[in-house]
Amino acid sequence: VYFIAQGMLFPVLPKYIKNDLGGGKFDIGFTVSSFALGAMIARPVGGAFADRIGRRAVTIAGSLFWALMVAFYPIAGEHGGVAALVGVRILGGLGGGMLFVALAAIATDLSPPERRVQGFGLFSSSTLIGFAIGPPLGLAVLDGDHYGRTFAVCAAIAVAPALSMLLIAETRPAH
Repeated sequence: VYFIAQGMLFPVLPKYIKNDLGGGKFDIGFTVSSFALGAMIARPVGGAFADRIGRRAVTIAGSLFWALMVAFYPIAGEHGGVAALVGVRILGGLGGGMLFVALAAIATDLSPPERRVQGFGLFSSSTLIGFAIGPPLGLAVLDGDHYGRTFAVCAAIAVAPALSMLLIAETRPAH
């Protein structure tokens, strides 16, 4: 479900930057890709935390932090323009990067040892399913120019991984 929320941003974020913030092509490209800067830092750190304190805690923290950052998009854009949105996107990348590795670890942990690669393959397919569902959903919620509503719905959907951790036991192997 997190990847649906991520996918919602694919068509909506460029429109927001262009139409509401007056950004050009460079602004759109840099802002959209800035998420990766935070994620690159967070993935190895998130993996270490997931091994040390558990997958559930990292999933909850990453999910809630990413959702909070998406909820801040309209505030950042209104008060600081493209530069502030870039900052929030980088911070969101920290949450998203940690969340991704924790979810990947859970998928691997839950797979029988002889089927771990298949389990990871199914997990990676879930990213693509979310990326396929998210863009049309994002545009439907946007319905023209309702950016605040779209970011709020996206953030609400992104809380799903944190909520799911209430139903799933910790999967980190005992050492």
